[in-house]
Amino acid sequence: MRKQKHLDDLTAQAANLGAENNHILTNINHVTQLYLNVEADNSVLRAQISELNHRLKSLTDIISCMRLDGAASPGFDDYDHDHDQMIGGGDDLFSPWSLVHVKQPIMASSDHGFMY
Repeated sequence: MRKQKHLDDLTAQAANLGAENNHILTNINHVTQLYLNVEADNSVLRAQISELNHRLKSLTDIISCMRLDGAASPGFDDYDHDHDQMIGGGDDLFSPWSLVHVKQPIMASSDHGFMY
């Protein structure tokens, strides 16, 4: 009788441990999927960083060339600054934080959302 009780207890414990293992495995699979989604998003963001750094370098090079050309040519500053200010300011090209005409929205994929 004692051996049967002990066997029943061990069988119940094995069933509980099996259920717990299945629950842990399900959680691991879910977290792994979330991790892969985050890694994919990070990969996209790294590519965007690289592209934006390249664009920034190109724009900086263009600005440097324009400034060098402007210093070399005497008529560079002979345009109507007042008219330029009325249509949005002529200094936008020389201020990297106000490049309104260069800004493009960054699109994020909604299919990689987090589930809680």
